[in-house]
Amino acid sequence: MKSPRVKKLSKVRDMVVVGVQENAVTSAQLKEVYSDAGIPQSEGKEDWKRARWYHHTDIVCDLGFASRPYKGALQWTERGKKLACMGRERLGLPLSNAEIQLFTEVILTNEYAKQSFWGLFVPDLDGDISESVLRTMGRECFVERIEEDYYAMHTASGKSHKRIQHEYDIYKSWGRQLRLLDEFELLGNYRKPPRDKKVVFPLSATFKSVPVEELARAIDVVFSRHRLVPIPVLIYELILRYRWEVSAIKQGLKALNSKWPSKYYLERTSKEVLKEWDTKGFAKQFIEVDGFIRSTLVISH
Repeated sequence: MKSPRVKKLSKVRDMVVVGVQENAVTSAQLKEVYSDAGIPQSEGKEDWKRARWYHHTDIVCDLGFASRPYKGALQWTERGKKLACMGRERLGLPLSNAEIQLFTEVILTNEYAKQSFWGLFVPDLDGDISESVLRTMGRECFVERIEEDYYAMHTASGKSHKRIQHEYDIYKSWGRQLRLLDEFELLGNYRKPPRDKKVVFPLSATFKSVPVEELARAIDVVFSRHRLVPIPVLIYELILRYRWEVSAIKQGLKALNSKWPSKYYLERTSKEVLKEWDTKGFAKQFIEVDGFIRSTLVISH
């Protein structure tokens, strides 16, 4: 695989579906039939310049959905035909669960992708990366911009790796589309990382909302000596310990506040305090309940 340039995996799926259905055997034919299909071009006009189109056909081939017998030619593989069968009724729609599973297997087993990105989350692994390995053995990375077009990824093993911005952004986007990764912006001086980094981490599970009993147990363990915990700090500490999705933690906190408000209460924030926090970027990390912004969890042990 070359350095990928296409963010939306649903668009890759759409290209494969149309290409297989219309038996496009060259890159030029694929572009023509895809354009004629009238699928929304969510990435803008820039997507259709000649050089950009080759980025799209490159990713179709690099992910094994087609081979390239000679320059400009396409030959659809069994993997491509399988994806086309899955997606024939889903043009323009988000990926289905079955499509997510197929893309996950393809992307995690790609050697270039492993070396460039996924392996950094499992730094001590010698073998292949699978979804189960990533979810059970994966660790967080702290990410910061170090130059205009580069990021540094600091792994759990203490090593730092320099990555090109566009490549990092695309792999991270793929991870979020496949429900493998999430990120959280570190806006304050927390326990370990300095200000203005992001923690990017493999998800241990894919909850829409962390179950209230499980969340309550986690809070009692992690914050056994605390009564007042700011929401951003709470989310960050739970990420380090459990690697739950940020939105799932927030939904779980709302449910916890509703079920056991006498023990786990989300405290309202005054406009004055909110204004002060918002200047630091924290407000977006708070939770809204019943029309009020909640900034702190009050715990009654």
